[in-house]
Amino acid sequence: GQRGPERLPPELQVPSADGLTDGVAAPRCSQREVWAHGADGVARCIHWSDTPLLNDRGELVEFQGVGRDITGLKRANEQALESEQRLRLALEVAGQGWFEIDLVTGLSTESPNCARLLGYAPQERSFPLDTWMQGIHPDDRAAMVAVTQQMASSDALSREEYRRRASDGSWRWMMSVGQVVKRANDGAPLRVVGIHMDVTARRNDEERLRETAAELARHRANLEQLVVERTIEL
Repeated sequence: GQRGPERLPPELQVPSADGLTDGVAAPRCSQREVWAHGADGVARCIHWSDTPLLNDRGELVEFQGVGRDITGLKRANEQALESEQRLRLALEVAGQGWFEIDLVTGLSTESPNCARLLGYAPQERSFPLDTWMQGIHPDDRAAMVAVTQQMASSDALSREEYRRRASDGSWRWMMSVGQVVKRANDGAPLRVVGIHMDVTARRNDEERLRETAAELARHRANLEQLVVERTIEL
């Protein structure tokens, strides 16, 4: 260990009357992370736990530090953060947002982009599942309840399209893809994750195509009727 007040970090140094040792009213551990280059020139992150030791009279006699190389952990955390940032960017570019459902607390958490899809300020939101269900079109709620129940009994991906109320009062078509990713020992579902995406434009295009096809069918039927009538006249 390190001895003497001159070896202590400032936050642990308390001036004493005799000036030889430092008294510490409330000894405490100090933790810090330090990046340094080793003999091989490679930068490493060391986590230090520094502890002041006192004798029977309460005088500081030693300062001990224990270091642990956490470079691998720091690198893994950085890579995980980078991967999360790339995923968030990909979802935003694709017009999608992530969601997570805690089935123990009954809370659903959505990414800022989910709020943006519905016209709200882009911020992460958490709310009870009942609140989320109330924002779904009445004609689609029964199907969503059935999908939720089916999801609880399967680990397969679940996909459903439904209408959800936007901030301006309109209905937006959404597609949600989710999956149970955590279960209790007895198999009960605990956590669901997935993505929401706005498919309103596609649904509107499909509706216009159906209307166009129906109109063409009517014209064809009218034309065939005219042909029949003209044939009879001849």
